[in-house]
Amino acid sequence: MKASDLSTHIIQTQAGMAALRVEWQAAAAAAVPSSLFLTWDYLHLVWAHTRQSRDEPYLIVVRRAGRLVGLLPLVRSHRSRHGASVRVLRHMAAWDGGRAGVLALIPPERIWAAVFEALRRDRHGWQVMDLRGMDESDGLLGHLHKVARGFRCEVMPDGASGHLRLHGSWDAYLASRPKSVRQAFLRRQRALERDHPQAMVEVADSPVAIAAAFERFLALEQRSRKHEAGASLARSRRRVAFYRAALPLLAAQHKASVWLYHDPQTQTDMAGLIRLSYRGVLYERDSAFDEAYARYAPGTALCAEAVRRSLETGRWRESSVPTRSMPFDERPTVSGWYDQRRYTCRLMVRNSPRAVPWFSWGIHGFWRSWRQDPVMIGVSMPAWKF
Repeated sequence: MKASDLSTHIIQTQAGMAALRVEWQAAAAAAVPSSLFLTWDYLHLVWAHTRQSRDEPYLIVVRRAGRLVGLLPLVRSHRSRHGASVRVLRHMAAWDGGRAGVLALIPPERIWAAVFEALRRDRHGWQVMDLRGMDESDGLLGHLHKVARGFRCEVMPDGASGHLRLHGSWDAYLASRPKSVRQAFLRRQRALERDHPQAMVEVADSPVAIAAAFERFLALEQRSRKHEAGASLARSRRRVAFYRAALPLLAAQHKASVWLYHDPQTQTDMAGLIRLSYRGVLYERDSAFDEAYARYAPGTALCAEAVRRSLETGRWRESSVPTRSMPFDERPTVSGWYDQRRYTCRLMVRNSPRAVPWFSWGIHGFWRSWRQDPVMIGVSMPAWKF
């Protein structure tokens, strides 16, 4: 874990974040592996459209011989608990199921070691670091007991995402699905083709076309059950603003598309899918279908068609669905089609409790706060402790 040849500094202003753009883009392009959720193109839009009024950028930059070799993009939020302001660090990508990874051009465990050194030097600047969506195979977790000395850490289960390696033919892939999944899909597909013979898949992947297709997706989503349950993209003003800004920009870089299952006879969109992509990986971000066509499972039909075309082109090596806390056994539309699981953790790192002015609301308030939210006042709860 020797990091004597590495230097770190923390960027805490929007101007500083903007000034890092060229280096950030170059590092993301050179990193192996890399992720869309660690790129400037994605995260500066996340920051612009999802930050709260008191949020601040908190970018831990790692350099070797002056060159940027690592970056942990965090946001510092100010939360109030019974009259006390608590400074919480969270990953900039975590708002929409992104992975809380670190951008690394050298072994990631070395970057994490440098990150924690920077956090030690800035103990007065934060009380809690809450990283959701940490991959269990991340270079940090296996070395946490070394790099995080002096902090109280807890690692908790967070969720799981589905992954599919895109190789081989569509026929071979379909034949490999569970029998019940395959039979149900084929039965509904035949019914859809019989009752709506003109239905077709439309793909919008240019800046102008994707903007119009996204508005159609929002209208479609409002006819879905997930909208009634309050879980739709359209229910979130910030998410809508983000996608309206991000999709045309990403489409211009061939990193985004909106797919619609459309019936020209009735002029109805039956299902929709928002796809992002980056360096051989497809991210199936949001999907929806019109409840009036639920008996045909048009959402499944659209996603299956997207997988089929991806297999045929051979351009992509993997398809990924967002991380969710719901067990896979309760998500048959994912578990029946995606072979691999990737489990994520939530890492809580607590600074010294002396940094939190708990005395400002007295012993009774301290006890009440601890019972309600021990994390926010720096008291450890049973978990993996280091």
